[in-house]
Order: sequence, then C-alpha cells, then structure tokens
Amino acid sequence: MHLQEKTVGTEPIFDGKIIKVQRDQAELENGAVVTRELVIHPGGVCIVPINENGEVYLVKQFRYPFQEVLTEVPAGKLEFDKQSLDEDEFLDVIKVKLSDAVDMVLNGEIKDGKTQTALLLAARKLGI
Repeated sequence: MHLQEKTVGTEPIFDGKIIKVQRDQAELENGAVVTRELVIHPGGVCIVPINENGEVYLVKQFRYPFQEVLTEVPAGKLEFDKQSLDEDEFLDVIKVKLSDAVDMVLNGEIKDGKTQTALLLAARKLGI
C-alpha cells in the first residue's frame, strides 16, 4: 500500500447547499491513523465563448467572498441532487478582445482562478 491512505472512518461535519464537509480517519502505510478534513463540492463547468472577431464574452458579477465585482468566463456549478437555475444571480455581459483579456489576467485585473486558467489556455490554443 505504498503512497496510499485507506479511509477507516468518516464523520459528516456540514451539509450545505453548495458544499459538504467531512472529517475522515485514514490509515497510513506505516499503520498510523491520521485525521483528514475534506470539503466536497459537486463540480462545475466554464466556457470561453469567442466570436469571429477574436472577442471573448465575459461576465461581471458580485462575488460575496471577495466583496467586489469580478470579471469571469461564463460558468456554472453542478448540484448534489438537482438541477436548477439561480434566480438570484445578477450579472452584466461584456465583450473584449481575447488578447486584452489575457492582459487583464497578467495585470491582476481578473482575479478568478478558473477564468485566468481558461483565458490563458484559450489564448495558447489560438496562438495569441
């Protein structure tokens, strides 16, 4: 069982709308039992929509953890037990050249990690 950990116990801590948290007991390869805390998220998806003029569509939306409006690629989360539209979601759609969006990533204007990754990958794939 080299470089493996075997789960020997699980304790649910929190069961929320978006995440779940659990505390596991895991056995190491030397027999020691350690505690592991996990945040479980059902996943999500994002896209980089680019038009024929090389412009990308982004959304501007207030993000509570940041307490500010962020610029992001369109994205959505999966849910544990259902599909639904978020009727309390408010956003603006903007259009910028992909090269300008890359500059926004590099100068720190775009702070969202998934958006940074998605835009830089899209630019790389398109040779920008």
